[in-house]
Amino acid sequence: MTRTSNRPAKRNPPAGLDPPRPGVCTRAEVVRVIDGDTLVVELRRTFDAMAHHPVAIGDRVVIWIPAGDDGHAAQWDAAEVFPVTPAQPADGPATADNFPAPPCGVALVGDVAGVSGRRCQVVAARHLNLRLLDCWAPESRTRDREEKARGLESKAALQAISPPGTALTVFIPADPRGRISDVFTMGRALAWAWPDDGDPRDLSQRQRDSGHAFATKPEGQAAGNGRR
Repeated sequence: MTRTSNRPAKRNPPAGLDPPRPGVCTRAEVVRVIDGDTLVVELRRTFDAMAHHPVAIGDRVVIWIPAGDDGHAAQWDAAEVFPVTPAQPADGPATADNFPAPPCGVALVGDVAGVSGRRCQVVAARHLNLRLLDCWAPESRTRDREEKARGLESKAALQAISPPGTALTVFIPADPRGRISDVFTMGRALAWAWPDDGDPRDLSQRQRDSGHAFATKPEGQAAGNGRR
């Protein structure tokens, strides 16, 4: 008799990340391209949750994922939704003196996508600006006409290989100390991204291979093709 396992199939890490390095790897979808090395992506997660109040498709709600009994690991399969209401205590605005400690867990804002009795499907999504690592492209928003022309060409090249709606695997590496916060610069996350099109190369390498970007800023500047 053959025994079957309920464990999910093992997934291989993106090219170049074996063994995996510290960081965050997630799924995303391209929203738009800003430059030849920068794009906006949407991070999305869908939950099957319990609704304690009447909800309808399209409602904006708070998705509550409670922590386990130890107060640590979030119980993603125990999500609940609540109406979005002003977070104000009855006796006035919340302050350090009258704001009680909330229960342990994760609270997200999302939208109801489906309803079945007291259960509903909710989607939490947020946009994130990605600055591609190892990818220095010419500036498309500059008064330098020559650089602007090259920048628009580089932007068009990135749009061609990652148009809106493209599914991506995004890896945001930690810094040498293992911290994620320091890889966010100017409101953007520094990351590598791989489209789901069968090509093992990440977007940065594809931009470099096509001559629309360089691996480092000095290389781009030396070629008259980098950010200043």
